[in-house]
Amino acid sequence: MAEEPRKVTVVEITEALQQHGKAITTHIVNLQDEIFRNFHLPLGPCEAWAIKLALSNDLLPRPMTHDLIQAIVERLGGSVEYVLIRRAGKGWKGEVRLSTPDGSRLLQANHGDAIALALRANAAILATEEVITSEELPPGSDPKPL
Repeated sequence: MAEEPRKVTVVEITEALQQHGKAITTHIVNLQDEIFRNFHLPLGPCEAWAIKLALSNDLLPRPMTHDLIQAIVERLGGSVEYVLIRRAGKGWKGEVRLSTPDGSRLLQANHGDAIALALRANAAILATEEVITSEELPPGSDPKPL
């Protein structure tokens, strides 16, 4: 029997320089579950910036994509119930559970986009045990806060 997903919180966004024949900068979201286990997932730079803005409550003169999506969901009478981060092959995927006047809907998303949307909607972020216990950063990576 699979374990229930756990609620997680975003601790910070960092970047790490990795050596695999050449230098590559990766953005990383550091998360923590409700029993204080820390884990991290790589992100694209746009998702990292969107999450960092949401964490700092910075407002831009015009809405970013995640702000627009949240506004559309609300204007249509819906809300983001939660997002779930799960393993998908060698990577991750996000699932966004929406509550709408016509019932509950599940949408697939990039894991970074799902987290950015959840932060804007004040919705729970859940992760499966497989995601929480994965070791994804290569040895020698040195995450630095952005």
